[in-house]
Amino acid sequence: MATRARQSTVQPTPSRQSNAGTGRAIAGTSNTELPEYEPPEFSLNPAAQRALAQLARTHNGSKLNDRLDSAHTHVTEAATDINDVLFERVQSLQRVKEKRRRAAEDADEEDDGEDGTLNELEEDLAQMSNKVKGMTDRMEQRIRKIVDAKHAVKHMADAVTATADDARTNASTQASTLNTRSQRTRRRQNDEDGEEESDGEELPDFDPTDPAAGTAPVNPPLDVFNKRLEEMKTRYQSFNHTTRYAEDNDYRTFKRAVHDAQYRDDEVPLPHYTEWFNDDGTVAALGVTNADGDDDSDDDIAVSRATISTKCSLSLREFEHPITSTKCPHSFEKVHILEFIGNSAQRMPPVNGRPGEKAVQCPVGGCTQMLSKSDLKVDPIVVRKIKRLQKAREMEMEEDEEDDDRPTNGTQHRAHQIIDDNDDDEEDATNIDGMDVDDPPVNPKQEPRSSRPGPSEPPRPSQAVDLLDDDDEEEDEEESMYD
Repeated sequence: MATRARQSTVQPTPSRQSNAGTGRAIAGTSNTELPEYEPPEFSLNPAAQRALAQLARTHNGSKLNDRLDSAHTHVTEAATDINDVLFERVQSLQRVKEKRRRAAEDADEEDDGEDGTLNELEEDLAQMSNKVKGMTDRMEQRIRKIVDAKHAVKHMADAVTATADDARTNASTQASTLNTRSQRTRRRQNDEDGEEESDGEELPDFDPTDPAAGTAPVNPPLDVFNKRLEEMKTRYQSFNHTTRYAEDNDYRTFKRAVHDAQYRDDEVPLPHYTEWFNDDGTVAALGVTNADGDDDSDDDIAVSRATISTKCSLSLREFEHPITSTKCPHSFEKVHILEFIGNSAQRMPPVNGRPGEKAVQCPVGGCTQMLSKSDLKVDPIVVRKIKRLQKAREMEMEEDEEDDDRPTNGTQHRAHQIIDDNDDDEEDATNIDGMDVDDPPVNPKQEPRSSRPGPSEPPRPSQAVDLLDDDDEEEDEEESMYD
């Protein structure tokens, strides 16, 4: 009997060389185009619907929004910082020019060398001003892109939610359609068996070999998502720049912060937000817009130096963490106003059947606004103004003490306090570092002996000289930082 050789059906183990060849083959075919997308014929099953709904809940773009908020904060701070530096340079140059003008009047002569130095300073300041303006304009464009990105994130989240809702609607519609088809099938069978008389209804032809026969067409989830996303994108892009940016809180915050850094308390009001952009979408110049602010809304209340206070009306102490009402131009220390609201028995009107928030009438006399916790926000512009007023008051007190030539031990502690000029009560005084007046005194930072005036020596006018000598070096350092 002839024997037949049995062949093994086990695949041989590929060698390392064959594996490498296979890897190269796979790598070579990785660029193969994917098959064309085929939309589903049936609605998503319950598990897929739950997964899609879970996707809308868990991936709502909150992390990306946090990053965009952080970017907005950093860009705004950078813009205000460079404009603060420019403002200080302008003020310093004006002080130097004023001192030299007075010195020239007293000496009744002019120094051509000093005029040349002033001209150089003015040229350097003009170059710095152009750089700061260019950087501020670019940062303004970045803020607009951040606003666009936040809207895009919201549009994607809304599109996913709409897709999940559409999937549930399709599933319900198909279930209803299949139920109706089953009833009609049973009715036809009964008619054929003669158990019921036909009501004359003309039933559609049914192909039992077609699983999709008699079902409503399904909207593919991908098409629903893309359609909704494109609709929201088109609608957003149809808005003008005023609606798209000037009505956005993030852009308003940037605009107000930069304007405050550029003009501070020079009584140059920020125009109404409807005048921030020209018809062609370009940023309107400050002098072109209507600066009288006749159409200012409640959200654009001007806070002037004459009306702002550095003290909380509840605690009568200097602000440390001020929060401002969105209904009126009044600010309060955070811990005190929140405690005041928490102890209140009054509430805002109910919302959607739920009791309203606790509220109190604004503690400032004459103001009738009812304030709740949600009506109080940190206003960066108010914080900047309060800090400037506190710093200016501290510097003024230090200058007064230097002029009075008081002993160091008894005066340096009070130089670090912020005291209201209209209130001499020491209980209302608060240390800048958060210490009360009863705390132990803080030893002041010792200055180099060569820079301190003697006990009988008047303060030397060295500030102007130091500014002229060091201004070029500071300018070079800041230019390298701006580049």
